[in-house]
Amino acid sequence: MNELGFTRARYAASDSNVINEILADLRPGDLVLTIGAGSVWKIAAALARAASALAGAQDAKLARGTAIVRALLAEGGQLDDPAAFVKRVNRLLLEG
Repeated sequence: MNELGFTRARYAASDSNVINEILADLRPGDLVLTIGAGSVWKIAAALARAASALAGAQDAKLARGTAIVRALLAEGGQLDDPAAFVKRVNRLLLEG
């Protein structure tokens, strides 16, 4: 990956390692999108729970945003309009 210009790419041997790598770099205001096939949705759901736990009472907006994503994942749903969804989540995160 480095040879292709992805200088920050890293290998993580397990789902928990992926989550730990992301949480180590996660900063307030970041939006994490997980894209892939297979069980990547499980990583997204676990990451949302972990990020919410870290945010705690200090960032209730992040908890609301992750709750929306978890609800979508729990239903096994797909987005009819992904762009509109991202705009709505951004609005929720930016507004009090």
